[in-house]
Amino acid sequence: MKTNDIKTLIERFLTGDITGEELVTLSRWTSESHEHAAGLSSRMKTWAELNSADGFDADEAFGRFRRRISLTRPASKVHRVFWKWTAAVAAIFTAVGIITYEAYRIHDYKTLYADNHITVEAPAGSKTHVVLPDGSKVWLNAGSVLKYSGDGKGRRAELSGEGFFEVSHDESRPFNVASTHLNVRVLGTKFDFRDYQDDSLAEVTLAQGKIILSDLSGRNGEIVMSPEESVVFDKSSGILTRGKAVTASDEWVTGTISFDAASLSEIARRLEREYSVKIEIADPALRGFRFYGTFNSSRQDVDEVLQSLSATGKFRYRKVHNVVTLY
Repeated sequence: MKTNDIKTLIERFLTGDITGEELVTLSRWTSESHEHAAGLSSRMKTWAELNSADGFDADEAFGRFRRRISLTRPASKVHRVFWKWTAAVAAIFTAVGIITYEAYRIHDYKTLYADNHITVEAPAGSKTHVVLPDGSKVWLNAGSVLKYSGDGKGRRAELSGEGFFEVSHDESRPFNVASTHLNVRVLGTKFDFRDYQDDSLAEVTLAQGKIILSDLSGRNGEIVMSPEESVVFDKSSGILTRGKAVTASDEWVTGTISFDAASLSEIARRLEREYSVKIEIADPALRGFRFYGTFNSSRQDVDEVLQSLSATGKFRYRKVHNVVTLY
């Protein structure tokens, strides 16, 4: 490929104007040799120096870029810019470790689109934003995994954890999201889907558009959901409960943590995923205590949240390194 063409692709990548097909081309060029990868890293460093007064370690940043694309709490302006790039290309770049393409072809974008398989992970303590090849956007909450594939007939995703979806409209290719217990079929819409393996409930909340929800057993039939509606699935009883959404379906994307009569057990699991800590409840009698409150993980650490909750007098806690004990 001509040098001028590569320079143009890199410039479009840095400014966020690059298309999906161009990203695939740039990815292949980057993976061809160490020199190509170093060239992209060098351009990233130059761009950052021109656009920020803060320091920027291009080698470290590019190393993170290759290993993992994951949105974490940024420490500086440059890091915010860098993670904006990585989020925008999360579903395209093959050079990274967590997000991969398998058996793709490069002849044209439609062929790539038909053959791709993507796995995206958001480890505990982090959130991830990915743009899928069809243009759909997904935000994954901490401790979540998404597997995606698409062909000429449809788009399929498997979710473990929680994800907020903005699905690109395509009537000829429905988008299906399935977890261990629920399935959502959609043409184009925005919704939140939560089904963590260690939670007793799974929940889908619709923000915009229309979706068709069903449980995998088929026991409850199909439910056509409307905006601002929520459906909760009780895993032990197999019962679906339909009602008005209590909180905004995408509030967690910005770090908001809301507890509405949540048990201490539920809160412990949520905080473990959000802050990547281990929480032990020493007294079983505490597990059923319920709490209300709203916090923000981008501005409050786990100690601040626990201090507020323990101020109710229902429990005390101690924290040693990364382990929290409630008693």
